[in-house]
Amino acid sequence: MNRAVKADPKAVRNVNRAAILNLIRENQPVSRIELSKLSNLNKSTVSSIVADLLDEKLISETMIGESTGGRKPILLNLNRSEYRIGAIDFDPECTYVAIGDIEASIIRKKAIQTENS
Repeated sequence: MNRAVKADPKAVRNVNRAAILNLIRENQPVSRIELSKLSNLNKSTVSSIVADLLDEKLISETMIGESTGGRKPILLNLNRSEYRIGAIDFDPECTYVAIGDIEASIIRKKAIQTENS
């Protein structure tokens, strides 16, 4: 018996959004058309997801790419300056604190000696 499974549209969109964000991270700078080809998603789906990511300032339009005919593509990058990631590692002898950007590049780190009590 073959049973079709109906996917939740919101869940599908979240999976597609994560895929597009990851493709931008791996291929930046990248155009919308390249994202469509890499993801096998419809151009309008990619454009809609990119518009949401731009509104949330997760990505930015950074430059104009080379054209092979027609309009020059606008290239997309992760917006490294908008979001920060914090990490804390507790060790018996030392606590490590780090702040990174959206690409997981460390901006600042500090080691703090743990006092014995």
